[in-house]
Amino acid sequence: MRHLKLTPPLLIITMGYPGSGKTFFSRQFAEQYGLPRISEDMLRFELFEKPLFSSDESDIIKRIFQYTLEEFLKSQQTIICDGLFLSKLERLELIKIANKQGYRTLTVWLQTDIQTSSLRASKRDRRNPDDRFSFNMDQSTFSSFKNKLQRPDEKEQSIVISGKHAFKSQSLSVLRKITGMYAEQIDVNKPVIESPKRPAVKPRANQLIQ
Repeated sequence: MRHLKLTPPLLIITMGYPGSGKTFFSRQFAEQYGLPRISEDMLRFELFEKPLFSSDESDIIKRIFQYTLEEFLKSQQTIICDGLFLSKLERLELIKIANKQGYRTLTVWLQTDIQTSSLRASKRDRRNPDDRFSFNMDQSTFSSFKNKLQRPDEKEQSIVISGKHAFKSQSLSVLRKITGMYAEQIDVNKPVIESPKRPAVKPRANQLIQ
């Protein structure tokens, strides 16, 4: 497993329609680089047996999400917030919390067409690791979320990637963006992505050391 060593540390915030592929990307990116991930879907799954996707539910999830984030930020390592975060206000609240702890932030917008996102959101498959904590969403609920989407502006560090591309392509795009953000601080002798160190192999007795 490789690791992202960033100074200052980075908070990655996903955004996009339900079913746009946010969990697909964030789960694999977190696994590839050993990063902690806070999942909005997982919190909803644990808190509500039959969620209504109401404002009251969203408020509860928001408060727990933000408390968890504040605790994770103490680790000073790269963190992924996996959720819808469609409105600018939602994202700015997370950015403000992160900035107080000395973090930079990057919004990753998983951009997928409405038809594909709607179909994915309405037909979840619990056998799929990315649907494990999700609930099927009817068209009217999907539309209520769809109408909340606000594009990041120039003040919000962001990148758009396709929610229909393979993870490798998504990951490379995000890593290029991160490298650009940290270009002035990157030590050419100390890469941003570090591979795990292999333990030294001790020579056997009577083995010739060359």
